[in-house]
Amino acid sequence: MLDFCYTLPLKDWMQVWLQAACNYAEVCSFAHESSREPFAYLRNQGFFTLFKKAAMYLSLHKTIPVFVIACCFGAAAAAQAPAPASTPAREWITPATGNVQQGAALYQTHCTACHAIDSHKIGPAHRRVVGRRLGSLPGYTYSAELAQSRLRWTPQTLNAWLEDPEALVPGQRMGFAIESAQDRADLIAYLASLR
Repeated sequence: MLDFCYTLPLKDWMQVWLQAACNYAEVCSFAHESSREPFAYLRNQGFFTLFKKAAMYLSLHKTIPVFVIACCFGAAAAAQAPAPASTPAREWITPATGNVQQGAALYQTHCTACHAIDSHKIGPAHRRVVGRRLGSLPGYTYSAELAQSRLRWTPQTLNAWLEDPEALVPGQRMGFAIESAQDRADLIAYLASLR
């Protein structure tokens, strides 16, 4: 077994390190205003910055070996890190049956400023959009977020997209939404007819 300390057992080294980290954070004004706990800075400013500064301080003062700092810091950070928030599963809503003619009229008034059926404009072409993977039409430069999406254009994904594009694919570039559920259904019926 490796000897992790010069004169003290590992438990005492951890206590020394925690106290030194508190002192270091306080001296350098890194501590959270409402707490002297050493990991407040970690949560607010970042793991690597504090680790680097604590490792430099502690190793320069020969308090403990840097390897022990890394082990203690990693274990403490994992213990202190908040649990990741669970995202609720998306509820896919199948739109009502839409009217193709009504959808064509809506397409002309709402979509043609940025889209065309057979050519790219500000947005990509729409022919054969239903069934295609998001961000995959050749010849158009999609946002990285849309290109990395693993979704396919279905009536359900189109409904979610037209209702709130940012909610479906955060970071995408389309800044337009259709509030009316019936208008969305009509547009989707029209897009599905573009074979």
